[in-house]
Amino acid sequence: MSTPLDVVQTFPADAFRTFDVLTNREYIEAKCVATGSLRTAIAISGDAASAITVRTERLLPANVPAVAKSFVGDTIDVTEVQEWSAPDRDGSRSAIVTVKFSGPLRFEGTADLRATPEGCAIQTLGRLTAKVPFVGGTIEEEAARQTEKYLRVEESLAAAWLGRA
Repeated sequence: MSTPLDVVQTFPADAFRTFDVLTNREYIEAKCVATGSLRTAIAISGDAASAITVRTERLLPANVPAVAKSFVGDTIDVTEVQEWSAPDRDGSRSAIVTVKFSGPLRFEGTADLRATPEGCAIQTLGRLTAKVPFVGGTIEEEAARQTEKYLRVEESLAAAWLGRA
């Protein structure tokens, strides 16, 4: 069993500028702090003009339902890898996204950055899978809620960073 995730974020700047912010080390650190990370490690390889990989490792407090607490403990290690393609002429690009959580949970999907008349948007689409008999669906649903919350914080923080210039 797995739970689908489909979230669209909108940004008030073109795809090139937005991508520059989203892959900026200082922005990523600020996003991690804003989402409760207790510890963060960031690795960025490549550059924004070509294919780029962003790997973020975070230690988060386990704000999970009681049913999941016994599987994860007090904290959750999260490793997220975004493997972005080179940009198209308008800055559009796609990524393969994997997120591994300590415990029995994983996300696999894509992120598509596309130009829009108002700026740009990213659609994150994929599936959360928790391989736990009987309660896996409950864990997946909570993870989907938390992931959408995380992406909304990212969207809001990025908009503030984009408004600085």
